[in-house]
Amino acid sequence: MSLNAALFAGRVNFIAGFAAASGKTMLAKAILALLREKGLKCALISAGYEGGGREPAGAPTLKMPSSEMPTFEVEKGEVFSTAANALPFLDCMPELIAGPVGSSALGPIVLARAERSGSAILAGPARSEALATLVEAARHLRGIDAVIIDGTLDRLTQISVLPDPQLYCAVRADRADCQQIAKRMATFYQLVHLPKWDASRAREGEALIFEGALSSATLEKHRSTRDIPILIKDITRVFLRPDEIASLSARGRLFIQQEISFRGFVVALRDIEPEEFMFYLPHDVADSILSWNPYEHEEGSRFAQQAQAADIGRSARYKRGDV
Repeated sequence: MSLNAALFAGRVNFIAGFAAASGKTMLAKAILALLREKGLKCALISAGYEGGGREPAGAPTLKMPSSEMPTFEVEKGEVFSTAANALPFLDCMPELIAGPVGSSALGPIVLARAERSGSAILAGPARSEALATLVEAARHLRGIDAVIIDGTLDRLTQISVLPDPQLYCAVRADRADCQQIAKRMATFYQLVHLPKWDASRAREGEALIFEGALSSATLEKHRSTRDIPILIKDITRVFLRPDEIASLSARGRLFIQQEISFRGFVVALRDIEPEEFMFYLPHDVADSILSWNPYEHEEGSRFAQQAQAADIGRSARYKRGDV
C-alpha cells in the first residue's frame, strides 16, 4: 500500500514517532505534498514543541528563529499553530485567527493563516485540552480539508481528547538499530490492536477497571488477581514494559474501552533495504507498513523534495540572519 491524499483528507491525522528524529516531520511534509497535489488545504498543528535550542519554559520573547527549529514551507491559505512571539519573524504574512490557546516553551500558542507562501515555525501547546481546542478551531475553518498533528508517543495521551483521530507512526531505522526498532514496532502494534471490552461482560467483579494509568507498579499490586481481565480506557493509559504487554495480550487479559484508529507505520531506512528490515518483523506488523521512505517513492515526492529543499535554504538564511 502507498500513501495517497485520500487517506488524510477530511480527517484529523496524528503523527507519532518513537523519539525525536524519527521521521515525523518528513512524513508530515510528504502528506502535505500529497494534499497540495490534489488542491487541498490543511492545518498543521504541533503537539508541544520539539527541536534543538529549546527556550526555557515561560520565555517572554523569541529573539530570532534558530536554524534548528521545526520549520515548514506553507502555501497561501494554509493554517498552522505557532508561538505568538514568532509571528513577526515569519515571511508568510501570518494572519492571526485564534488564540492564544495554551503555551509552550516558546510562549503562548496561536493559530495563524498564511496570507502568502513562505516559512512557518511549528509549535503547539503542551496541555491536551489546549491542543483539542486548537484542532477543533482548525477543522471547522472554511477551506481547510485536513488536519495534520505533529505529535510524539511520549505525548500520545493527547490523542484521546481529539475528535475521531487516526494515528500514524513514523519510524526511522538503520542497520545498527534495526532489530531494536523492529521490537518497538511489534510492541506498539500489539498495543494499538488490544481488543475492545464487550460491555455485556462488565458485571461486578468480572474485570479490574483502571481509570488512570496502568503501570508496572500498579500491575504488581494486583498480582494476586492474575486471572481477571484488566480494563483500561484506551492505549494512552498503558505504561507497561514490552514483556508485560506481550504476556497480558497472550493470555487475553488486557482490554480497552475506546479504540484508536491506527492506520499504519511509515518507515524511513538508512543503510538497510526493506526486505532485510522486514526479516525482523512479525508478518502482521510488516503488513501494516504503509510506505517506505516517502520522499523517494510517493506520488507527491516531487513536491516534498521541493519543500525539503526550500526548508534547507530557509534554515541557511535564518543562520545567516538574512530573514
